[in-house]
Amino acid sequence: MMLLLWTAVALADPAGDALGREVAAAAGDPWSLSRLRFTFVVESAGTEKVRRSFDWQPQAGVLDVAGPEGVAVHMVGLHDHDLMAAAKDPAAAAAVWAQVAPESPPETAAKAWAWFVNDSYWLLAPTKVMDPGVARTVDEEGRLVLAFDGVGLTPGDTYRLRIDPETKGVTGWDFTLEGGRAGSFAWTAPQQIGPLRLATRKATADDAFVIRFEGLSAER
Repeated sequence: MMLLLWTAVALADPAGDALGREVAAAAGDPWSLSRLRFTFVVESAGTEKVRRSFDWQPQAGVLDVAGPEGVAVHMVGLHDHDLMAAAKDPAAAAAVWAQVAPESPPETAAKAWAWFVNDSYWLLAPTKVMDPGVARTVDEEGRLVLAFDGVGLTPGDTYRLRIDPETKGVTGWDFTLEGGRAGSFAWTAPQQIGPLRLATRKATADDAFVIRFEGLSAER
C-alpha cells in the first residue's frame, strides 16, 4: 500500500472531508461483504509481469493469497494482530505469523500480506479515504489529496485523486512515493461488484504500464 507522513498537526479540512465522504459513498463499503475475490495483474509494454490472486473474507478476518512460483498462503485472525508492524520485521514477529499463517514461513506470510496491502489499495483506495489516520484536503485543481499519519507500510507517500464531479468516482490519481518517485494513472473500466463501484483498469498516459483486475466477485 503506497501511503505521506503527516508531520504537522493536521487540522480538519471541511472541503476535503465532504468530498471524501462523497467518494467513499460512491465506491461502497467492502466491510459489508462476507467475501471479495480479485486478481491483480501488471502489464508492461504489453507483457504480463505480475499476477496475484486474493480471496478475502473481511468480516471473518480470513485471507488466501496465491502468488508467483506457487506461493499460496492462508491467513486467519487478521483482526487480532498488528500485521503492518509484523510485516516490517517478519523474523522478530515470528510468533505472530505462526498464529496468522501457521503453514507458511514468516517471511513468506509477510510478503503475501504486503502484496495484499498494495494490490487491494490499487483496487479499493476510494473506499478507504475516510479511514482513521487519513487527512483529506482539496487542492487548487479540485483533486482530493490524501496524507497519512503513521498508517500503511509506506507512510511517506501522498496521493491526489481526480474525481468525476457528477458520479464522485475516481478517474485517476497522481502520486509521489516516499522515495521520491512520482506517477500518474488514468482509472477506467468501472465495474459494479456487488455493492462496490470500482475502476478495474489503471494505466499510464502512454498505456505502456497497466494495472488491471480480473475475476472480481463479491458476496454479502
